[in-house]
Amino acid sequence: VAILADALENNTSLEKLTLQKNEGITMKGKVLLLKLVNDISSIAATLQSNNTLQKLTVDEDSEDIQRHINRAVDYHVDIDNDPEEAGREKVIQTQLNSVERAELAALQGVDCSLSLYSEIDPLYLPEVLELVQEYHGMSELYVALKSSTPGLISIVNRKEYILQQRAYHAALVAEHAGIVDDLDAELAVIEEGSQVAVSGSKKRRRTALDEVQIDVSNGKADHDLTYQ
Repeated sequence: VAILADALENNTSLEKLTLQKNEGITMKGKVLLLKLVNDISSIAATLQSNNTLQKLTVDEDSEDIQRHINRAVDYHVDIDNDPEEAGREKVIQTQLNSVERAELAALQGVDCSLSLYSEIDPLYLPEVLELVQEYHGMSELYVALKSSTPGLISIVNRKEYILQQRAYHAALVAEHAGIVDDLDAELAVIEEGSQVAVSGSKKRRRTALDEVQIDVSNGKADHDLTYQ
């Protein structure tokens, strides 16, 4: 059974598997088949469970195991063969329901004493709690709130930290903007001085050329007088 479960873990084609009246399947094997379609050990494990099988019959005598298997494969049928959405639905219906999660954990030998919400990024907790209320009502929301309080507190702390960091960097931006303005002003003075210097140089060159032309003209006049 362990080999079969491993082979079917990433199955995307087989939709029906019947193992009824197979006396060789032990209780451990039946649990492995349950974990195949809904591993409750973590949210990631639930998402990565087989989301393709639409019928898996193990043993009618193992009523609790078969009931949870049936629920898991029913999600595959209801979601219309969308494995990703089927995994998400199983997380909502079993991980976010404290009763279902406790039953599955007991069957699979999983320690569920640790808070489920420690697996969730605190920034997403408000959305998750909204899903709990929408799908499971106020009583489950109360249970979820008690379990997720540390995470919610960390959101508040994180928000305060972000606000402090934002103020710090905004002050740095303002400071550097002032430095840029000072540098622009100094650069403008330098450029203005360069333009004045260039203008003066041009004037001096024009004056020198004029003097040369006058000297040349005078020389030519003297030559003309001597020739005559």
